[in-house]
Amino acid sequence: MAEVHGMTVAKATPEDVTAMREFLFQLEEKVNDPENSLSEIGKFVHARFNSECGRHFQRILFGYETLIDNACDPSLSYLDWKPEIKNALYGG
Repeated sequence: MAEVHGMTVAKATPEDVTAMREFLFQLEEKVNDPENSLSEIGKFVHARFNSECGRHFQRILFGYETLIDNACDPSLSYLDWKPEIKNALYGG
């Protein structure tokens, strides 16, 4: 039998999610403004990404992927519990 190893990963804080959301909203505004050149958009990303998103974007995405992979029904195109979780929560 294969040996199983655990892993602990820090979860993103609400502040991490807010910072990432704000950065993406601002980036979307810049990209959708025809007045902005690719060079200006690149400068914005270069100047703001590390300071506002740092590495917590990886925690946000990894946390999302982990929850989706372990808790959500993979046969659906929307978020809902896996059948075994739904049955445990609501009976069935």
